[in-house]
Amino acid sequence: MAHFSGESILPLQFFAAPAVSPETRLLRAVLEDGLHVIRRHAASPRLRKRRVFRETVAWLRSDDVSWPFSFVNTCHALGIDPDWVRSRMRPYTEEPAAAAPAPSSSVVLERAVG
Repeated sequence: MAHFSGESILPLQFFAAPAVSPETRLLRAVLEDGLHVIRRHAASPRLRKRRVFRETVAWLRSDDVSWPFSFVNTCHALGIDPDWVRSRMRPYTEEPAAAAPAPSSSVVLERAVG
């Protein structure tokens, strides 16, 4: 008869999810930050936040693929359709910004990236 030491193995330890590479975590953080800026600063009265908002919207709308952290390259690396993300962010990026919906506490990526 086997004797067990009393230590338990958690299901997560036995059925561990595949490790996410540091590069993938970085790309996800870049995308999440961009979406956060757009959602939170769309109607901000502060000039600096409006400037960052405009720069981030330009990044979101760009089809440039010449640099690794372009919006399109970031989405493709994460397996996300860039046009799908753009459509989800449209209420925040269309004028007038004051009509943008209140920021949601949920992150758009939770549905798109596991």
